[in-house]
Parts: sequence; C-alpha cells; structure tokens
Amino acid sequence: MGILISCIFGSDDAVAKSTDAAAVKQGHEGHFGSDEIDKLRKEAHRLGDLRHKLLNESQQAYKSGNKSLAHTKSVEGKALTPKIDNCNKKAVELILGKQNLKSGVLDLHGLYLNEAVTASSNFLSSSTKSFSVILIITGAGHHSVKHDKPVIRPKIEEILKKKGLKFEETHNRGALKIYLGGSGRVFKENNHHNRV
Repeated sequence: MGILISCIFGSDDAVAKSTDAAAVKQGHEGHFGSDEIDKLRKEAHRLGDLRHKLLNESQQAYKSGNKSLAHTKSVEGKALTPKIDNCNKKAVELILGKQNLKSGVLDLHGLYLNEAVTASSNFLSSSTKSFSVILIITGAGHHSVKHDKPVIRPKIEEILKKKGLKFEETHNRGALKIYLGGSGRVFKENNHHNRV
C-alpha cells in the first residue's frame, strides 16, 4: 500500500520547541476519526468475523467428510480478504488525508500497527532531505485494547534505532521528536487541525 506523503518545510528550532506542545495538543483535541472512517473499520471487522466463521465452517465440513462444502466455504471466506483490505486502506487514506503532513508532523492515532509502520517509514523517507527535526505522534497507548501496554510507539522507536536516528519522547510519551540531522527545517504547527 503506497502512501503518498509530500512535505514542505517549517521554521527553525525555536519554533519547534514552541509548537511541539501545540502539535501534540492538536492531535488529542481533534479526534482524527470520522463517521466514514468508523463505518469502514466496522465493515472491515464485520467482514473479518464473517471470513473467520466461513473458514471455521470449511474446516468442520472437511472434518466431517464433506469436501465439496469445505471447498465452497473456504473460497467464500478467502474472497472476503480483498474487501477487508480495501475497507482498511480507505480508512488509512481518510486518516492521513485529513492531516497536513507538510508541517513535519505525523499523527498515528486511528491507525493499526502495520499501517502506522508504513506511514511512519514513508514519512521518514520523505522528510529526511528537507527536515532536521520532525514529530511523530504515536499516542501513549491507552487505546491498545488487546494489550496492556503501547504497541505502536515501541515499534516506531525500533525503526528509528535501526536507522540510527536520534529521538526523544515528548508529552508523556505520546510523541517522538526525531532529529534527522543536516541543516533542514524543523516541524511546524499546521494552521489547519490535523485529524486522525
């Protein structure tokens, strides 16, 4: 899934310090969800549950010797995978499309782990030549329903370490300020509200 990210460049380090808090606050105040995103995510979950049911029925039919029914249920279940992927892809496009990535700030709220990793990698690649400092808002992990700890922030930190990038946690561990080096500009607050 290719996520198109283009960046224009912010101001100096002093602005980064003053807007760091504002950028994180924006992400928390302006929930990046929308009815359309919620509908897409719910549809993906509904289809996922249906796929799981059909594949279980396929296994049961196979175990009971009805290979024809097993095959039919398996084909029906597997046919739902592209539909699930499409719903999630559209949700990601809406989430990222509502952000002003040209400000040097990426907010990962609303993204699943694999989506957040892809978006962050693309954002880092597109920012390296022009920014010296960027901000990735990971969230503190309070909404990691299936986990009792954050999952996105540690994965993004792992990517940054592998790339040899210096970073620091900011705002109660809800964001990462990343130092890309060079003489590029630092992130700036977007005049429009980022919404993830």
